[in-house]
Amino acid sequence: MDLFDLYLTETCEEVRKGTKRGASPSSSSSPKMMKLVLAGEKLQAFDVPVPTTSPVPTTSTSPVPTTSHTHTREKSAPDVKALPQILWENLTYHKKIRSGMRGKTAHYRLTLESGETRNVVVKKLHNGTPLTEEATILQELDGAGGVPLLYGVTTKPYALVMALCPGITFTEAVMRLNRDQIKYLHDEVLSAITQFHAAGYSHQDLHGDNVIINTSTSPMECHIVDVGEAVKFSGVAEFDQKMKNKDSAFLRWLNM
Repeated sequence: MDLFDLYLTETCEEVRKGTKRGASPSSSSSPKMMKLVLAGEKLQAFDVPVPTTSPVPTTSTSPVPTTSHTHTREKSAPDVKALPQILWENLTYHKKIRSGMRGKTAHYRLTLESGETRNVVVKKLHNGTPLTEEATILQELDGAGGVPLLYGVTTKPYALVMALCPGITFTEAVMRLNRDQIKYLHDEVLSAITQFHAAGYSHQDLHGDNVIINTSTSPMECHIVDVGEAVKFSGVAEFDQKMKNKDSAFLRWLNM
């Protein structure tokens, strides 16, 4: 038994005797005291001096930033005022095009300052959020891959105004055309996707209903639309190639 154990045993015995005589254990305000509980007694607590050591300093470390090849768009959306502005009084409704869970599109006629009119698509979100990111992407793509040209944005309510791409969806075209026409169409769509990628973007939501085919022209025109989910390439070759493959995956079922 070392000196500390001996001292602790004697101290406990002294306190036990004092407790039986009705004495109350002395308390101490010293930080070097700790509470002990006597087993078999009435949870009687008393203070016993114990050796202390300086607390080990703890250091907080900032989390190590991790890198990922997954590309994400900037958090802050572009300012709507930085985009071309369109007045609602210059837009004339023609007909509905499509309505979905997030928003709707309609065919309008836009009157330019020169007095000329253009067929345009006006796209609005149900929650009223301005489509500034999609407008900026259209502006930067500038028609690459046949994407509609941007005319501008409106306010009160917010909407995106872009050129109307006439035609039918790629899915509908495949159902109507013969095999030779489909083969030609396959190559045209692949060419449009390549142009889209060359402009520095991956579509990320490309399928048969997001490609419009104008079958009334010769040769047929191809337009990639609905670019709201598009992202810029990361610069990492392996990851960028995966994004490119994803964009063209819907063409594989044609077996061309």
